[in-house]
Amino acid sequence: MYNFENGFKAETAQIIKENLEELGFYVRLKPYTESEFMYDLSVGAFDLYIGEIKLSYNMNLNPILSADSNYGLSEENETILKYSEFLRDECGIMDFINVFDSDMPLVPLVYRNAVLSYTKAMQSEFGACDSDVFYDIETWSLK
Repeated sequence: MYNFENGFKAETAQIIKENLEELGFYVRLKPYTESEFMYDLSVGAFDLYIGEIKLSYNMNLNPILSADSNYGLSEENETILKYSEFLRDECGIMDFINVFDSDMPLVPLVYRNAVLSYTKAMQSEFGACDSDVFYDIETWSLK
């Protein structure tokens, strides 16, 4: 599901659909107004959604990974539990990163400040370079 009032999200949804269908998945896009989108998000009526989250300048992940963030993740999610442990100094940063990396509860699609990041579990063909992290983005693929 995605907010069709946002042209960027509509285009992103279409590209994701096309790429997943090339891999053999059936994808049905569900365009919503912002209010419809927020309602279905709050009640968990989705399989996947395209959302947008702005982190604070200190990159605190609470808006995404706190149990009450309401972004479709259960408070029993392994990554949320490990992040809570990390915040209480009950595990190290690498313990949290390893759980996030293996669980992958969120898939970052775009970064507004031109940062490229991916997990080692993803096999990809990226044409990015340090001077243009989104170089040739329309040809990127995940395998």
